[in-house]
Amino acid sequence: MKYVLMFLRCVLAAFLLLPVLGLSYCCGHQYTRLLEVIYQEPYLCISPDAVDPANEGRKVQLAAPAYTDEWLELPDIGVRCQALQLTLQASPGRWVDGRYVDKQYRGLPLRSRNQQARSIRMGAFSLKLPEHITMGNQKIPMELVHLPEEWKPYCREVQSEMNKSPYYLNLELEDEPPLKLCCSMVANGTPAVVRGIQRGSEISPVHEVVDDEQLFKSHDRRELERAHWDAWMAQGAILMVPALLLGVFRLLGCRKAGQSAPLAICLMLVLEAVAFVCCGGWHYPAWAGFAAVVAAVCLWQVVRHTCPKV
Repeated sequence: MKYVLMFLRCVLAAFLLLPVLGLSYCCGHQYTRLLEVIYQEPYLCISPDAVDPANEGRKVQLAAPAYTDEWLELPDIGVRCQALQLTLQASPGRWVDGRYVDKQYRGLPLRSRNQQARSIRMGAFSLKLPEHITMGNQKIPMELVHLPEEWKPYCREVQSEMNKSPYYLNLELEDEPPLKLCCSMVANGTPAVVRGIQRGSEISPVHEVVDDEQLFKSHDRRELERAHWDAWMAQGAILMVPALLLGVFRLLGCRKAGQSAPLAICLMLVLEAVAFVCCGGWHYPAWAGFAAVVAAVCLWQVVRHTCPKV
């Protein structure tokens, strides 16, 4: 019975150690992330009209109208034009016998589509857009839409409460219930703001694309605020570690250690400092040195508390 109780106490101590290690890692990770955000290289605003070799390999930001020579299509509604992006949102299809079947209307298939140009030029630079761009949508002009002849008697343009003009073209097809189509485009020549790495006359990779520089500024501010908040939350959570460690000491029968709150606090600081370095904090020499000093001092205190006096 004695050995069974000892085994159960060891198992419980191990379960208490798991959150100790998890909280330590979380705190070190959030501290490192905060430093990454604070010390990250800022994007250099450059002119799109000429390529400066001095910016080779640097993080750059440029603003200019975006153009493409590619032709995009929405064959369901007969749209074909040069554009940065074409989007059609329709009612989803359905699963039949284990396979996906597109929505059918008047005998013709109809499904949501998103066509996006891959090769773009902005001033003297070329780039490939990421999969999803966050630029302002525009209404597809009705003159670009060439509906199938079978659909024309049953289609009308409507106003939508969710997607109002001038950003979307909303069509309604007679059905049970009525089938609504939401169409939008990012037209050739739309002003854009791009962030990425300059490689010669190409921006590669492209990190982000927006249509307003203020979006980047608010994004940077939110990222810094979120990093600070996460670091403070992690520090608040790790304050539970001393209580967990005291519980571990008592379960393992370390009576002297189980009564020493300073010992548990020193161990918490050692774990925090080690986790910070292991999560990449060694990239920041001054902060890594500070963490090493904290770990060394607290480890010495741990030795003093645990080693018997001669």
